[in-house]
Amino acid sequence: MKLAFAGSLLGCLSALAAAAHLPKNDGRIVMRDLANCMAKRYASDARKYVGISPVSAGQPGLIHPDCMVPVYIVGGQPQGRLPVLGLKATTKNYRYAFAEALLLRRNRGGAPEVRRDRPPLIHPAFATGTPSPADWSLGEPLWLKRVESSQREAKESALGECVVRAAPEASWTLLRSEVGGDAEDQAFTLLTPIVFRCAGSQGAIPDNKTDLRGTIALNLYRLTDGGGN
Repeated sequence: MKLAFAGSLLGCLSALAAAAHLPKNDGRIVMRDLANCMAKRYASDARKYVGISPVSAGQPGLIHPDCMVPVYIVGGQPQGRLPVLGLKATTKNYRYAFAEALLLRRNRGGAPEVRRDRPPLIHPAFATGTPSPADWSLGEPLWLKRVESSQREAKESALGECVVRAAPEASWTLLRSEVGGDAEDQAFTLLTPIVFRCAGSQGAIPDNKTDLRGTIALNLYRLTDGGGN
């Protein structure tokens, strides 16, 4: 049975334990495991989720319940199949994670080839002053926040495209690194000059590793076979 999940509206998955008990990178690891499950068992639904437009209406996609309960380790001890603990996530976070998982699964034999002949990608956003849809029921303040959020995400996505086009090999190295590991830190360091160069023309740099890695994953997915505008 499938579970419709409005990530941008609900904001988090079920929690049965305090998030304070989680080590530093556990939220990122749980998201990675959920995405890997979706890419392996429900690739079609994962691809649909990645393809969601940030300015689309309605439910963002489907997340299968059996992928929401990964085997989890707390304090070095396996705790069994627990629901995601204290993991706050938006639709954007799921798109990022699913894009990375699909890329890694599809390209187990080597790095994907960036299609350099592909025209610039579209990074849609609501224009300032866009009125709320007739069926919007969450109030004007939240609508204004959604408009602003879509504009930030568009700049973040354009930055990711710029980085991937400038350094596809280094981008792939980042995505193949272990979340929170030394190799990830080294990959970020290697990409830092390119990120700052791209930020000069595309907008602000994401303020956390999850979003920077995520926008690189999403845009590498879109610029290789199987992706698209």
